[in-house]
Amino acid sequence: MNNTTTSTNGASITATAKATQEAPRITRCFTTGLLDPMDEVAWGTRTLATSDGAFTQEGAEFPTAWSDTSATITGKSYFRGAKGTTGSQASFLQLF
Repeated sequence: MNNTTTSTNGASITATAKATQEAPRITRCFTTGLLDPMDEVAWGTRTLATSDGAFTQEGAEFPTAWSDTSATITGKSYFRGAKGTTGSQASFLQLF
């Protein structure tokens, strides 16, 4: 199917589209497809605390490769719920 369009400066543009054109293929690069990517990360628990004592949480689960500062900032900013209750978040995985 040929479509001809006229641009604002009067030039004629021709575009050709195939009705049977295949969708682009995306090749998997970083995962195998057999496992959940989060299962391939090493996880550990730690105590999160800010230097001023305004935020403290024990037993928070984060990737072991993360620094304490990264885990504390994430926990302080994104974890919801009162500490020690069943509704409180204690794992990075709960953010997803």
